[in-house]
Amino acid sequence: MWGQFIFTERMKLNASRSINRENYFWRTYDGQGFDLIELDSSQNLQALECKLGNGKAKIPVAFEKAYPNANWNKVDNSNFLDWVL
Repeated sequence: MWGQFIFTERMKLNASRSINRENYFWRTYDGQGFDLIELDSSQNLQALECKLGNGKAKIPVAFEKAYPNANWNKVDNSNFLDWVL
């Protein structure tokens, strides 16, 4: 639910600011993944892993190998307002 909330709020924020980004999620068969991938018009990837609480997050090895130039961030209850306002 937390990941879906962040996903929805990011889409609303980008729409209200007329920012055109494609939105995806990314998962492997063994459960590695990101809750939100944003692709901008310059083909830059921004990956967000949403954690409710202070759970650890790290970049999945398969993602880092496939997209070595992508940026990623953990979004949690301490910093989510920075990502949705």
